[in-house]
Amino acid sequence: ATAEIESNGYTFKASGSRTKFEGYLKIYNNASEEEEDKMLPPLQVGEKLYLINLTGEQNFTQPPSRYTEASLVKDLEDKNIGRPSTYAPIIATLIDRKYIIREKRNLIPTDLGFLVTDLMEKYFPEIADTRFTADMEDRLDSVEVNHTDWKLIVKEFYDILSKELEIAYRNIKKVKLEDEVTDETCELCRKPMVVKHGRYGEFLACSGYPECRNTRAKVEKIDVKCPRCGRDIVTRKSKTGKTFYGCSGYPECNQLFWNKPVDRKCPKCGSLLTEKKTKTSKFVCSNADCGYKE
Repeated sequence: ATAEIESNGYTFKASGSRTKFEGYLKIYNNASEEEEDKMLPPLQVGEKLYLINLTGEQNFTQPPSRYTEASLVKDLEDKNIGRPSTYAPIIATLIDRKYIIREKRNLIPTDLGFLVTDLMEKYFPEIADTRFTADMEDRLDSVEVNHTDWKLIVKEFYDILSKELEIAYRNIKKVKLEDEVTDETCELCRKPMVVKHGRYGEFLACSGYPECRNTRAKVEKIDVKCPRCGRDIVTRKSKTGKTFYGCSGYPECNQLFWNKPVDRKCPKCGSLLTEKKTKTSKFVCSNADCGYKE
């Protein structure tokens, strides 16, 4: 909803939303602070408002928000790409092939994803066009009800694909993602460690390869100590791309958190608090049996 407030020849606009019927949201309290800030108070047409404060702010254009699974599905629907039965497999395939990763609710493109997208747009422009996919969906529906000969569609598709494949085969050389040099050093030979891209994501490897074959997991410290053994808690990713937080001493210590822990203890049970923004709280106790939140 949008509200327009007239005053002394100026028009002020405010936009947002307000929940009229909570439905499942009554038990699913997972709204972020940003969502709460966008809510407008109840207003009536012609209502007189009183100015409390007026602040001038300079704003800059912000990049588009990251896709979530829900917003990506909505975009696919709007562009007539895929069907309800194919939305989940589409996202699962992107994650399985390491083109995107999940970061909380957001879907983040990887370096490999950017690389593949660039190659597809350069060498397969027609197939990579969303309009081509949407048109193909409609034509396949037409085949299903016997309005179009499937052989004709396959021939047209093959003619396009074979030409683009031939051009790509002649021009695309073996593509390798560049190694990213880190400020970490190899504990065996003291050479810099570099970021490599493997089947299950990024990892660190010695830049002295093949003379030195040392590797280790790529981790990010979050300045929180493990409550079990006192070592660092670090950011990790599961094989499905989901972020979690675990002890750097794994496998000797298997302490892990699915929500990001903070360096604060629960006043009720003494366990670490974790970040989890809802309508009513910002932090919750990592001990599921405790139930404390604030």
